[in-house]
Amino acid sequence: MAADPQTDLFTLGLANTKPLKEQVTPYKLALFVLIIEYSVMKKTKYNSHYKFGQGDRVMVYSELTDTEKRSFMITILQLLQSQDLTLRELTLRIQDMNIRPVLFEIFKDRSYRAGA
Repeated sequence: MAADPQTDLFTLGLANTKPLKEQVTPYKLALFVLIIEYSVMKKTKYNSHYKFGQGDRVMVYSELTDTEKRSFMITILQLLQSQDLTLRELTLRIQDMNIRPVLFEIFKDRSYRAGA
């Protein structure tokens, strides 16, 4: 039985049309910022302390625990699979999750500064 190209989930586009494209939204950009900040924190295992700061504000943090890494990955997966949220809703949702306060503060500062 041949698959119907209009209902087949694996079809990226019909023969004479362009493939479907993923839309870049402010929500996805905000998640990207969160992932970037997490990757910076994760790399601190090679350096006992990493300093982030602007002017007189300096934050120091150490290596993430396995529990924190697992919690973050599950959180990101849930956020990527959910519908787009406003920046305020996303901020409230991330604040309720089990991530380090310093990661949340950096995410909030960068997201709001960028106007995501």
